[in-house]
Amino acid sequence: MQNTKDNGQTSSSGSAFSPDNWSSMSHDILSALTPDVRDAVERCWRYGVPPMASALHARWWQFETWIRSLVHVELRAAKGAKWSEALRKDTVERQQQDEAFRYMATPDAQAALAYADAADLFRVIDTNWKLFESSLLAHSVWSGNVVQLLSIRNRIGHCRRPHMDDLSRLQQTLRDMEAGAMTAVSSFNRQFRPGILQRS
Repeated sequence: MQNTKDNGQTSSSGSAFSPDNWSSMSHDILSALTPDVRDAVERCWRYGVPPMASALHARWWQFETWIRSLVHVELRAAKGAKWSEALRKDTVERQQQDEAFRYMATPDAQAALAYADAADLFRVIDTNWKLFESSLLAHSVWSGNVVQLLSIRNRIGHCRRPHMDDLSRLQQTLRDMEAGAMTAVSSFNRQFRPGILQRS
């Protein structure tokens, strides 16, 4: 019997994935998708894209966009208008080069951090750890996770099939970060809520 666990073709119950099961999903989820998106997903899964890869990419999207938001907020609060000096020069250069393609600009075109790769985000966090320690894991745990996270990111970026544990590792990291995320968001709201004086 062919082992399909490592490429996401087998569900947790052991049965092979079938695109036909797509129609049994919640009506609310289906109605949230535009026809072209639903068609693209159905065709991808039907013709060889591992569903595990789709799930892993979606979870990575959640992870990296949160890290970018956190880096922006903490750097901006600590360094003011000079916050972008913490970024590598080539990050800013990539953003500037992208201006040549204004006809296909994305909603993130004006966000410098959208042009920073994961390794650079992790470097900024490590260099400015004091800004992030209350929002992330213990430094020793975070540093160990970064090695695994970059391996997962590289597999996603180069369209390699996921390791059978990639999704569970990433989801565990997201769960471990929940408390710190709540701390960061609560702190931000306390500081910027209109009419409320920030405590000294």
